[in-house]
Amino acid sequence: MPEEYWDEIRGIGKLYVEEELIVGIEPVLFVCVDDKNNRYLVMTYDSYNGIYIYRKIEADELLDMLENRNTMEHTFRLGKRIYKTFIEENSNILGVEEYDSQTFSGSMLPDVGEYYEIHSEYIQKYIEKLRGCKINQR
Repeated sequence: MPEEYWDEIRGIGKLYVEEELIVGIEPVLFVCVDDKNNRYLVMTYDSYNGIYIYRKIEADELLDMLENRNTMEHTFRLGKRIYKTFIEENSNILGVEEYDSQTFSGSMLPDVGEYYEIHSEYIQKYIEKLRGCKINQR
């Protein structure tokens, strides 16, 4: 498991960073896994206030985004639910609010019509890894 993780998210536990997809000063769009190997697509909205947007995602949905078959915003809305974290008062635990993916505020997601555009070597290696995961799921 990777070293980087969030200690505690209410209802999930620890999340480990599997791959950083877009990095600025900090990771902006990344993929995490939990202790049960569930995969999550996560976007930083406001790290200072502990606000991250995420959804549970399957390897094939992630591949569709990384290989430009779906936009980033559409990929978030493909699942039934989108989750938003917040820092719980007097605690180190990130609380979670759950939303219907179709009615979740577009202002907190990537812009409509925006495709994932990084095609570097490390992303290509990650795509190959995901293809392997997909084959193993059959």
